[in-house]
Amino acid sequence: DGQICEEESGIDLAEALFTDASAPSGDEVDAYTMEDDPRLKKLTAWRVFIPQVMMRMDQNCKYYHTFRIEVQRIDVRDQDDPADLHWSVERRYNEFYVLEAKLTEFHGELSVQLPPKRSQQHKGLTYLESKRPEFERYLQTLLTLPALQGSELLFQFLKSPTPFTTSFLPDIKLGKMIKTVPMKLMKEKGQHLVPFLQAFIASTEAAKPKPSKDILKDIYETATSSLEEKLLSGLFRDNCASLSGKKEKYVGESVVSVIDLKELYDYIVYIAVEVVHVPDFVIKLLSTCDILLRQTLQAGVEWYLDVKLQQAFKPQRLAELLNLLRDALFFEDDPPRTRRQKAERARLSLRQTKDFFPNFMMTKKFDESINLMFDILQCPLLNKQISYVLLDILAVELFPELLEMHRTDSRTSYQD
Repeated sequence: DGQICEEESGIDLAEALFTDASAPSGDEVDAYTMEDDPRLKKLTAWRVFIPQVMMRMDQNCKYYHTFRIEVQRIDVRDQDDPADLHWSVERRYNEFYVLEAKLTEFHGELSVQLPPKRSQQHKGLTYLESKRPEFERYLQTLLTLPALQGSELLFQFLKSPTPFTTSFLPDIKLGKMIKTVPMKLMKEKGQHLVPFLQAFIASTEAAKPKPSKDILKDIYETATSSLEEKLLSGLFRDNCASLSGKKEKYVGESVVSVIDLKELYDYIVYIAVEVVHVPDFVIKLLSTCDILLRQTLQAGVEWYLDVKLQQAFKPQRLAELLNLLRDALFFEDDPPRTRRQKAERARLSLRQTKDFFPNFMMTKKFDESINLMFDILQCPLLNKQISYVLLDILAVELFPELLEMHRTDSRTSYQD
C-alpha cells in the first residue's frame, strides 16, 4: 500500500531511488520519506493548489516553464514545524505525464486522467496557463482516491524537489544497494500481481505430455464401448441383434459425432449433412446462419414445447388420457391389426410426411432420406430399446437413490 516494510533495517529504496539522482555524494544527504512522520502516509489530509506557471533557466541558459505546486497539510499539531505543514514544489509539463504513466502501471486505469499530451513546440506560456486548472483538478482528485492514500509515487511527486522523470528508476545505484543488504522493499498498492503469479505457477509445473496414439485409441474405444452399452443392454440382452448388418448403413463411421450434438440446430445440420446429403452451398448457408438462427430456433422450439406441455398436463386432459389408457388395457375388444392393416397405415403416414414438405424439396435424394428416417423411426426393436432407456431415465428422475445404489453395487463388485 505504498508503504515500506518494517521488518528489516538498512537503506530505504526511496532514498536510493530519488536522492542518488540529485545528491553529488549519496552518503551525506538523507531524503525526507514517508516514514519520518506516519501522518504523511495519509495523503487525503493534503490540499494542493497550482497558483501560477513560472519561467526558469537551466544550466545551458535555456528557458523553460514549470508549474508551482503549493501543498498544505490540514492535520496540524502544536509541535509541528511550519515548514512541514506548507511547502511548494515545481514540476514541468512532462513530469505530470510521467506520474500518470507510473500510476497507471501500478494501479491500472484510474477514474481521472490528464488532457492529451502535446508536442514540445506547442507548449507555450499561454497554453500552459490554460492547462493549469486541469492539472490542479487532476492532483486534487488523486488525493481523494482511497487507492492512492499511501502512494509513494504521489508523495514523492508532491514532496521531493528531485525532477520526476522516466529515468529515475534506472538511476538506482545497484552496487550501493547490494553492499548495504539487507535493504527495505517498497511497492505500490494495486500492482498487477495476478498475471505474474499465474505465469510463475505455470513455469513451475511440468509440461503436459501430448496424447499418444494409444491414449487416443483408448478414448475412441471408451466412446464406442459406451455406445455399445446403450444398444446392447446387459439387462435385456441383444435387442438390436438384427440391426448389426444395418448399423454401418445407417450411421457409418460418424456415429461418435452424434454424442457431441446438444441443440436442435446441431441435429438439423447433422441430418442435412449425413442423411439428406445436401449440396455444399446449403452446408455453407447453414454455417453462415448459425449465429442468427441457433438461439432463436432453440428458444422458439422450447417455447412451443412448453406451451404444448402445459396444455397436455391440464387436469381434464390428464383425466382423459388416464381413461384412454384404462380402456386400452382393460376394455379393448377390437381384434389386433393385421400385417396388411399395419402396412397400409405405414404407407399413409409416409405419404402424409412427404406432403408436409414443399414440392421443390422433393428430389430423389431427399425422398430417399425421408424413407430412411421413416424406416429408422418405425423400427420395432429400436422403439423397444428407446422405451427401456426412457423408462430408466424416468425412474432415476423420480427415485435418485436408485442411481446411488447402482454406483455402490458397481464399486463393490469391482473391488471383489
